[in-house]
Amino acid sequence: KSAARSTLEFKGIPATPEGNEARQGMQTRRAEAGANLRALVAEVIGGARVLQGGGNERMEATLPEKIREAADASLARLFPDFGDADHQSWRQVMERARRGAEHPLEAVGFKGKTERHPVCSAVLAFVGSGKRGKEVRSHFSAPPFGWPRDAIDAALISLFGADHLRATLNGAPVSRGQLDQTKIPRADFRVESATVSTQQRLKLRKLFQETRIDCKPNEEAAAASRLLARLRELAASGGGDAPLPKPPDTRHLADLQALAGNEQLLALLDRHDEVADNFKDWTRAGKLASERLPAFQRLQQLAQYADSLDTAKAVMPQIEAIVTGRRLLDETDPVPALAAQITDALRTRLTKAQADYDAVHDEQRQLLENAESWRKIKPEERNRILAQARIEKATTGATGNQPEVLESLGRISLDGWRTRTAALPQQFADARAEADRLVEPKIRHIRLGGATLRTPEEVKSWIENTEQELLEEISKGPIAIR
Repeated sequence: KSAARSTLEFKGIPATPEGNEARQGMQTRRAEAGANLRALVAEVIGGARVLQGGGNERMEATLPEKIREAADASLARLFPDFGDADHQSWRQVMERARRGAEHPLEAVGFKGKTERHPVCSAVLAFVGSGKRGKEVRSHFSAPPFGWPRDAIDAALISLFGADHLRATLNGAPVSRGQLDQTKIPRADFRVESATVSTQQRLKLRKLFQETRIDCKPNEEAAAASRLLARLRELAASGGGDAPLPKPPDTRHLADLQALAGNEQLLALLDRHDEVADNFKDWTRAGKLASERLPAFQRLQQLAQYADSLDTAKAVMPQIEAIVTGRRLLDETDPVPALAAQITDALRTRLTKAQADYDAVHDEQRQLLENAESWRKIKPEERNRILAQARIEKATTGATGNQPEVLESLGRISLDGWRTRTAALPQQFADARAEADRLVEPKIRHIRLGGATLRTPEEVKSWIENTEQELLEEISKGPIAIR
């Protein structure tokens, strides 16, 4: 055949009848040679044997049939369970399961319970007490399964939606409808050991509603976690350090939080009434604590300001009893009556302190204004001297209610009033001395010696001594008596 083809190509197209006849003869020889070659190849191929692993010979009529059947048999031997997942509609199963369809596997022609489909049953058995989604995929992609990824993912999502699997992502439970193919490799799966009926879910959602926890259908597990966290916060807010009661016992909450998935929901149902009562009691206690604790702290402030008063000495044991007995949240609030008692005593003492201060201030101010040097200096000099001597009339301000009394004492305490009142004579004396120096720079201020006089003779003696002292001082220059 090759020689005939080469001759035809070498000679080209003849121009004579003889040449055409010779060319036709050569073409006939080439065709006969090709037919003989094909017959020989067919005879060789037809006699070929196809052997599978293990030495089994295929006995089909033709080589293509032998190869096709051998390949099918090898695949069946390598993946004997492939047929369980051999369907093109697994993506539809996933979508139906994510939407919450009750029978998502109807998309692949299966009308039984989800967990009884061969693929779902195998996945459940493999997941057991816990597997990562990536492990599940790898296991069922390998022999003897060889299942497509869509089939594996659809089984996981369907089982999760039917409450046969629990799924968590980074330790947090995955909500219904939130599990998709992107999350599966990183999600941890575990077989649920219990199921929750529709009626039980309705009862749980009512509990969540009563405890002000948002919960959409099929998201009870996430709502349960939020409820338990909220109860812990309420327990902490309704108790604490004295005078608050001790925080309530929350060991049952720890037991519930140690569970997950349907187990946690069923355990929560078992403690339904206890949890509902916890929410009511702890909410009330937290509200009372937020209202009463600031009032008690103000009572303690008042008691500190009144520590020298007889009233405080009578009230302090009662305040200590509130602390030691942790009685701040008692049915009857013990704080207002005690606070009113101390506030009244402090108000009375503040009023007296103001009156005492005003009396001394007015007396000293009159003495200053009667001084000859004070009358001679200009008003601006008087103002400067008063500021220099730090003479500025103080006032308690409003003291009509408890906050006003506290604000007043915060500015000037009772001890502060006593100190200010005692300092007034010296302050005004300093002001007069400064005025004297302005009017008569050489004047000197002296103090007369003090004495205790009991008889007329003692008076005469003191006068004589004082007179002698004054004469000695006046000989040195002008003086002012302080």
